[in-house]
Amino acid sequence: QRVLIIFVILYNLQQGFEDYVQFIRGQERYRPAVENASDPKAYFKALQDAGYATDPQYADKVMAVYNSDSLRSYLP
Repeated sequence: QRVLIIFVILYNLQQGFEDYVQFIRGQERYRPAVENASDPKAYFKALQDAGYATDPQYADKVMAVYNSDSLRSYLP
């Protein structure tokens, strides 16, 4: 089976976030994630459940980064 992979050129971080949000909101299968956007753990779990990532540990790994001291140093 052949798989087509499309890459997008992003020119800055804001454009990347805007494209990501547009993509997630535009896919019906990610609706549960969008509905849980105010709860990061539920959001990433819903993305995982919808098939966003192939790694079965996706949500746990993203939450580990989210809760890390490295990331928190960038938050206001």
